Amino acid sequence: MSSPPGFSTYVFIERHSANAAVLHPFPEHEILAVRDALADAGFEIAVLGSGDPLRGEGIYFADEPFADERLGELADALTLRGIGAYAYALLEDSLGPESGKISLFTRVGALFPRAGRRIILTHMWIGEVEGTRKASTWFFGAPHDLEEADILLASGFTTEPVRDLNGMAAIEIQHEEVHNGLAEPMELMDRIFSILGSSGFEGPAFATNSRAE
Repeated sequence: MSSPPGFSTYVFIERHSANAAVLHPFPEHEILAVRDALADAGFEIAVLGSGDPLRGEGIYFADEPFADERLGELADALTLRGIGAYAYALLEDSLGPESGKISLFTRVGALFPRAGRRIILTHMWIGEVEGTRKASTWFFGAPHDLEEADILLASGFTTEPVRDLNGMAAIEIQHEEVHNGLAEPMELMDRIFSILGSSGFEGPAFATNSRAE
């Protein structure tokens, strides 16, 4: 029986702070292989996890703040060593005092796999603006996988794909249902899992709640 196309392990890299990044492996028990691959490239990460075998995530930390290009360097180092990796940076731009600002995740790095195995990262952000709860979900991964995921998600949500020269880079869903008080964030996350899971998608999933309770 032939193995499915793509890599056996994938990593999604997000900035954690000005001088730190978090690495989400899938499957999680491959975190030590991720650590060793980066060590071979001259990068050191700390492993946060538990269990036997160890399951967890990696933290890359530098003494000084680093540019977004460093995220891409980490991802490219992994892809060159047989671990498919995607790194993302957040761009923010002011639209003026009346329009607020736009926040956009963009992919960094040049060697990421263009096609994957239906493995994507799902990250929901929950916050509050002027007393009103807001939520949005971003999806990261291979362009080919994101194209398919976007078609599936459009059956239940209004999606906002982000594209670059290599195809689809990410997908955003702004959850107006949360803003209007018609649905809870975790209800929507369950719907997302149902839509994507029924078509064989899997991967890391997180919810970050910055809203003061």
